[in-house]
Amino acid sequence: MGDREGKQEKKSFRNMHQQLCQELRKENVDLVVQSSLSARERHLAAVASALWRHFFSFLKGQRMSQAVPSSQLADAAAEKEYMEQLSELTRLLFKLSEVKNIFSEAQVEYLPTPEDPKRALIQFLEAVGITYRNLQKPSDKSAMVKKSLEYLGILVKSWAQIFATSEAQKLLFRIIDCLLLPHSVLLQEKELPAPLLTAIQKSLPLYLQGMCIVCGQSQNAYLNQLLGNVIEQYIRRFLPASPQHVLDLGQHPVLLALRNSATLALMPSLKKCIVQVIRKSYLESKPILLPPRLASILAFILQLFKETNMDVSEVEQLLPGVLKCLVLVSEPQVKRLATENLQCMVKTCQAGSEGEPAAQLTAVFRHFIQDYGMRYENQIYSILETVAALDQQVVIHLIPTLTQTLKDSEQKWGLGRNMTQRKAYSKLLSHLGQVGQDEMQRLENENN
Repeated sequence: MGDREGKQEKKSFRNMHQQLCQELRKENVDLVVQSSLSARERHLAAVASALWRHFFSFLKGQRMSQAVPSSQLADAAAEKEYMEQLSELTRLLFKLSEVKNIFSEAQVEYLPTPEDPKRALIQFLEAVGITYRNLQKPSDKSAMVKKSLEYLGILVKSWAQIFATSEAQKLLFRIIDCLLLPHSVLLQEKELPAPLLTAIQKSLPLYLQGMCIVCGQSQNAYLNQLLGNVIEQYIRRFLPASPQHVLDLGQHPVLLALRNSATLALMPSLKKCIVQVIRKSYLESKPILLPPRLASILAFILQLFKETNMDVSEVEQLLPGVLKCLVLVSEPQVKRLATENLQCMVKTCQAGSEGEPAAQLTAVFRHFIQDYGMRYENQIYSILETVAALDQQVVIHLIPTLTQTLKDSEQKWGLGRNMTQRKAYSKLLSHLGQVGQDEMQRLENENN
């Protein structure tokens, strides 16, 4: 019976695969002038091919003999633990009108039983393929492709713990490579077809949430790298093209992945990965991003602070890049957004430090002064005035570094005391209460 069932499953997958490939061949359109719909269909065919090549062997492996390595036994034990949950999920899904409509469109007379989730999945995938094949209007086919991408996203998220097992990870890698990171996506200068972006935008939060769960379960370095690559590509793809459209960020799919309340347990790890990508790929990029794109990424960071509980370690990663924007870029929109980010970061550190200045925050400012204080002293004083308005103690802790940098600068140029710079420094000190007044007095005594 086992062999007969295996052959039937193999035949079902082969039929589904052949149907999708035949549908593509029927289009008979020149490769050079293929429409964006054809591009999406090729992506769907690639994913179908991955399902054919890898998913059958995964399912067949569940009927292995008991003489298997211990690591596979552990995976099988994990598979069994979720069977009841999968059965219940299948039962609930079959109650949805959308699912019923797909089986009806495909003229499936008898629905599979919820107690056999594996068979239910096969029949549902077959039904989707048949429904797509029977559609006539390009708009209907486009909508079906979007829905199919969403189904795959749901699969990745709902089966995340299954994909964390050693046997199933190869399938997940192929889905990511074929669907989310095809060659055309990796070409930064190439714009993707708008319908394809729209389809990915709706399903991307599901993929990110599922991948994050798998990363936490499997500790697979390559998968963590893939997650970072997906985040990097689609932060950029869905950023507004100009600062005038930053209000559209509320629907950015990477932020939507964090916003879903059902993902609270995985939010810290996903947020950590997003922060690392922003720092490495956007704030530390060389050369520095041009103002329109820089303004958009600063607006993204600001939205991230508004929607999530950022911690001091995340501020520590992002603050140096924001300070660099304030020093090196004069474009008004960039300066405004960078200043708002600076204020959010200081307030975040205040909330997490119980009234004491966060050591990480002070260290970041100290390095910033040492790196830029000799050339951009006026900009630094202006930035620290903004900080002092929110938290005097942070700037007070920086007075020794600021004073030493002033003296080092005067010594470097060899022109005696720089009265213009000292006047600007005194203006900053005037915002720091008695401690600032004492330092101003010491500087005045030196002048005399």
